[in-house]
Amino acid sequence: MVAIIVELALSHTQLDAVGVKPSSNRLIEERCVFFSTFEKSFLLVDPRNAAHRLTSYLRDFRIQLEYPPATHSRFVDGFRSQLNALASTVFPAIEVFSLRALSLMATLPIIAICCIVVGLDGFVRREVRKAGAGIESARIYHLAKRSIKPLCVWVSLVYLTLPITLDIRWAYGILVVTIPVLVGISISRFKKYV
Repeated sequence: MVAIIVELALSHTQLDAVGVKPSSNRLIEERCVFFSTFEKSFLLVDPRNAAHRLTSYLRDFRIQLEYPPATHSRFVDGFRSQLNALASTVFPAIEVFSLRALSLMATLPIIAICCIVVGLDGFVRREVRKAGAGIESARIYHLAKRSIKPLCVWVSLVYLTLPITLDIRWAYGILVVTIPVLVGISISRFKKYV
């Protein structure tokens, strides 16, 4: 919701000189970045088919709004013209948000696989610490555990609401590196004797 509100607010500002464009002017760039990123990358989920279906649904809905069946009411025709004016700013914002959300969802399986691998390493480090009579560190465990969720939320929120065209690999790199490391640290620092 925040991302769409930011996009709608940007559509009424004049920040083109700084490089910030509203979503209606960025839509083609976003589509190009989205499709080129997922052609080159190795991911377990391919979101391009879902993106094609989403854009076709939005296009069909927009066509139905622009060319409705004829009515003989000035009130209904006036309401439809106002709705068409609003749709010209809302639909690009929804499509940009949807493409970015699909990008984030496509990275979740790789993040989960990395968390499993690093988590297994964390279990091994925990067992080594138990065998060597290592010291527990509840502070490090709680700090690592508590910072996973805010990191995911803030990186996702910044990526979804950023008013410039950004490649998913920036957010993907941050999430794939830091979340598994934090999972591994929290597992390795869990209680010594359970």
